[in-house]
Amino acid sequence: LETDEDDLYVDITFTAKFKADPEAKYTVTYKSESAAKGSVNPTENADIQKLGTTGITGSTAQPATGYKFAGWYKDNELVSSEAALAATTVIGKLNTDEDDLYADTEFEARFEIDETKTYKAKYVSENETYGTVSPTEDAEESQVLGTANVKGSTATAKTGYKFTGWYNGTELASEDAELTAAEAIAKLNKEGAVYKNTTFTAHFDVDNGQTKTLSYKVQHSVAGTVQTADTQEYKATVWVNDPDTIEVKTGSLAKKEYTGYKYDSQDPAEVTEGSLVNKGQVITLNYIKDDSVTKTVGYVVQYEIDGVVDANNSKAYSKKVWVNDPDTITVEAGSLEQKTFEGYKFIGQNPANIKEGDEVKNETVITLRYQKDEDQTKDVAYTVNHVVDGTVRDTANYPTKVWVNDPSEIEVTKDSLAAKDYVGYEVQDIEVVGSDVVISEDVVSKVTDGTVINLIYGPRTYTIRYEYRFATDDRPDTLPALPASFEVKYGQEFDVIDVPTIEGYTLTFWSMEEDKENTSVISKMIDAFQKFLDIITGKIKASAAGTTMKAPAYNAVIYTVISANPAPTPTPTPTPTPTPDPTPAGGDDPTPAAPTPVTPAPVAAGPAPAPAAAVLGATREGTAANGAAVLGSRRAKTDDQTDDTSRAFSIVIAAAVAISLFVTRKKKEEE
Repeated sequence: LETDEDDLYVDITFTAKFKADPEAKYTVTYKSESAAKGSVNPTENADIQKLGTTGITGSTAQPATGYKFAGWYKDNELVSSEAALAATTVIGKLNTDEDDLYADTEFEARFEIDETKTYKAKYVSENETYGTVSPTEDAEESQVLGTANVKGSTATAKTGYKFTGWYNGTELASEDAELTAAEAIAKLNKEGAVYKNTTFTAHFDVDNGQTKTLSYKVQHSVAGTVQTADTQEYKATVWVNDPDTIEVKTGSLAKKEYTGYKYDSQDPAEVTEGSLVNKGQVITLNYIKDDSVTKTVGYVVQYEIDGVVDANNSKAYSKKVWVNDPDTITVEAGSLEQKTFEGYKFIGQNPANIKEGDEVKNETVITLRYQKDEDQTKDVAYTVNHVVDGTVRDTANYPTKVWVNDPSEIEVTKDSLAAKDYVGYEVQDIEVVGSDVVISEDVVSKVTDGTVINLIYGPRTYTIRYEYRFATDDRPDTLPALPASFEVKYGQEFDVIDVPTIEGYTLTFWSMEEDKENTSVISKMIDAFQKFLDIITGKIKASAAGTTMKAPAYNAVIYTVISANPAPTPTPTPTPTPTPDPTPAGGDDPTPAAPTPVTPAPVAAGPAPAPAAAVLGATREGTAANGAAVLGSRRAKTDDQTDDTSRAFSIVIAAAVAISLFVTRKKKEEE
């Protein structure tokens, strides 16, 4: 601040100075209303400082072909009618903003169609000898931007020719003779959106499909009579504009063969193959009789046996006559003789009315007919032997009668091959003695007379299995494994494994019976008990361990019956007496305590599940930890020295008690 002489503040003025802001700019834009109608240059004046107009150049409008300039507009205001928009005009029409500074401004050049710019489509024939077009040009010219006056044209081919297409140069415009306006417009010459003068040419070609037919005839006259069946018309199809003459084809004047006649002449004589004749020409080949030509006539006598002609006994009879004589011949004497044929009988003649001496037509066939005589027969038979183990057990003969001419064969019947019932045996082969013929019950076969057929029988195969059975429901916790079932043939001896040993139980020797697979628990137990009785009484022979058996004629089960050994009776402790004297040894026997009865639990019928099996037949080294013995380790004689009869009796008593208790409990449950 400034001060006066008194050092006091005085008035002072501060002046703010400004300069043009180079970042404050505006743009003048020049554009065409449509790029297709025209263009402008330049298209803008950019980066002009808002305080001035330096850099504004204006712009020049250039109309596209077919258009003319219509004015420069700012919005919808015409600002200039000149194609060159002057800078001064632009400056005078610039937009300003709220600060009255120059702002962005846009000027648009507008164009309109120039009706003075026109073109025309013309239509011509490639060869007017072949065809014409109409009209030859459009009636009026069209503006280069439009197609309003393009009308098209129609091509017309002349006779013998065909239209092949409308073309603009080498480009096909239409395959139809009528070139429509739309087809013409689509193929007009054009640069961008501007159409140009165009010439469409109609192409024509020779039409070989337009033809006409020319012909001539060749006929054959035999002894003055035209053979109409042999008259041949020869035709040629030629182009419709060709001359009306036809070439005589090679081979068309060939002479024909007529029985009894020979060629004589031709009319007209000068015509040859390959020469030209007018359409409709008739050429005649003449023939006269030839007496040197003969023919053979005859008849045949044949013998027909069951519908089949016997060529060896048939005979043809013939003679020569003039070729055109009647086709007849006389039946000779003895030519109709009846012959004898074994196994057949004469049944008639065909035709039946012809006799020796009659006239018959040439090539007549006279058939003497014979048919099969079923009464003429012969005997044939075959024999069937039933051979068991190499010995003929039964023999049967099967005879029949066949026709005398049939092969000495006989059909083997299914019944004759029926197998007989020999215990333990079955048919295993059918043998035809001295022959390769294969015989079976399923295939019908024939054999020659006297054939011997042997039905060969062999032992049947049966299944054997092992099984544990139980006299009571007191069963071991584990059982030694039994071998799997196996097959043997009837009568075959096979080894039986040793009876296993189970501590606390008695096992019977192996027994064998027919395998019927009982399923009832009670019936199993009763059956086991009954088997004990049968073994004791000798009705069933038990097999000792480690021996052999012979295969029966049925599937069998080998079983051992398991029963728990009776518990030993405990010795009672003597009761002390009041007397001080000790009781001497050998005093009164104490009364044993009565055992407490145990109600048996029901068990499933059949073999108990086997534990892990030991090796069958292995030598037992000791009892396994789980109590199971190794199957097959026991020998024929065991370490158990208990009397067999006592053991069996104990087992029977135990089994009877168990069964009684089990049945009683079942009845109570049912009640």
